[in-house]
Amino acid sequence: MGWSCAISCRFAACCRAREKEYPSLVLAFATGCRRGELLAFQWSDLDLQTGRLNVSKSLEQTKTYGIRLKERTKGEKPRSFIVPGWALDVIVSHRTQQQSEAALFGSDYRDHALIFCQPDGSYYSPDKVGTRVSRMAKRLASTTSICTH
Repeated sequence: MGWSCAISCRFAACCRAREKEYPSLVLAFATGCRRGELLAFQWSDLDLQTGRLNVSKSLEQTKTYGIRLKERTKGEKPRSFIVPGWALDVIVSHRTQQQSEAALFGSDYRDHALIFCQPDGSYYSPDKVGTRVSRMAKRLASTTSICTH
């Protein structure tokens, strides 16, 4: 069962207050992409002119391998989405902010061309992102659970 409009609006306001997570959460709402997919998106996966977003990989975190990119298996069908204009506007603004941060790091910036990365360009931990989103949801005192699979 989906969230009511009121709960969705309250969660969106909570997300907006968390500036770093906001763009990824907007894209999650707009596309339904999984957490690992969101964290693996590179700028080459998104056509800023058409809004087409191609899903070709996922970021996973395991005890054995740590954080790594996982390509889609041969049996998985490719997926793509058209990102709505309102969400694309947030992503474009995010890109400008990200470029400014990269300039501050200079040669120390870890350029993986990720759409969503830490300020130094490195990967986010999928587990930590999931925990932060769950905590935000709990702060809403909602009986609706959130899954960031």
